[in-house]
Amino acid sequence: MSESVRDLLVRGIAAAKGGEKAEARYYLAWALRLDPSAEQRLTAWLWLSRVSDDPVEKRRYLEDILNADPTHPEARRALAILEGRLRPDEIIDPNRYTAAAPETPQPAQAQQFFCPRCGGRMVYNPQGQLICEYCEQRQATLTPTSGSGAIVEHDFILALATARGHTSPVATRCVHCRGCGASFTLPPEQISFTCPYCTAAYSVEQMEEKELIPPTAIVPFAIDWAEAERIISHWLTRERLSATLVTPLTGMYFPAWTFDVQCTIEGSYMEHEETWLADDVPVLAGRKLSALLEEEIGRFNLSMQVAYDPRYLAGWPAETYQISPADASLIARQKVVAYVRRQRARDGEAAGLSLSLSVLSFKLILLPLWVAYYRDRKGEYTVIVNGQTGALRTDRPGSKTRVG
Repeated sequence: MSESVRDLLVRGIAAAKGGEKAEARYYLAWALRLDPSAEQRLTAWLWLSRVSDDPVEKRRYLEDILNADPTHPEARRALAILEGRLRPDEIIDPNRYTAAAPETPQPAQAQQFFCPRCGGRMVYNPQGQLICEYCEQRQATLTPTSGSGAIVEHDFILALATARGHTSPVATRCVHCRGCGASFTLPPEQISFTCPYCTAAYSVEQMEEKELIPPTAIVPFAIDWAEAERIISHWLTRERLSATLVTPLTGMYFPAWTFDVQCTIEGSYMEHEETWLADDVPVLAGRKLSALLEEEIGRFNLSMQVAYDPRYLAGWPAETYQISPADASLIARQKVVAYVRRQRARDGEAAGLSLSLSVLSFKLILLPLWVAYYRDRKGEYTVIVNGQTGALRTDRPGSKTRVG
């Protein structure tokens, strides 16, 4: 029967490509009546949706596909076009895509925060307030439990179908450090900047606008400068280190992608396949500090993330991402595979395991970090403090990598 179905599908698809819609519908509908395989049924529905001129009928075929396979990329794109969430002219071929030079970018909206009492600059502190740098006037702002709204994630399939998954669509005020190569986004009111990695200083004339995907969520600072300084001092004392501070202890936000990954698991010992959703799998979006942050990124409590609001960045630099969502999604898949295999191996069920992965959605988040560089007789090394948990990490030879 499958041979007959395949022959009918071939005839129906050929007719559809030739513009013979009535003939295509005839063969495709006939194929569906002959008990096709699951894959053949999806193919017939997809081509029936393409030759249908009735939006209601087209939607029904697409929804039939997505009910059977929620990750079906062609059906998800077609439904997004039908609903107006995606324009056909936005779709690109990633294998042939090269980013064109942007037209004159629209400037980022400059939202500045001034003290109502003295007009000075206000910055965010980990107590959830905006505080004036001059007169210490305080204003209540967002708290980690309230947020400014729902956190909206991006449909991964639709993003990869367009340039959004491969480029950066929003103009953002940035400074690129020529000393160490790092790049940072800056609050609109900031007119000078000192790189937290190498202490190189920059002025407003050296800043530029770049096209960047804006963050969707942020994990606000819970550890302030005094507490981070105390954590490092305690570590230096415990390690009996006589070290010289090379750069000031600086607070910054580090970028990361998170992905929702659907995993279907099959095994020789299993009667039925299992489907599992890995929520918010984190992947570093920057290359600096990757050796220290590769393990630490999984220690952030992402249940405390809130919708991004520019007030959280008042007075704080944020490093820009250097890894695209498409590349980061491959790392997320590898993390999920490694996790599943570890879990199954622990239960003695790793043999004959087959995994099928689909990335459903993603977002860009900002993570809080305190960074400092020290020097002693062993050389120069990095010390970071998790701005949410207070855990310390260092790359100093002979020291424990993570403390706390």
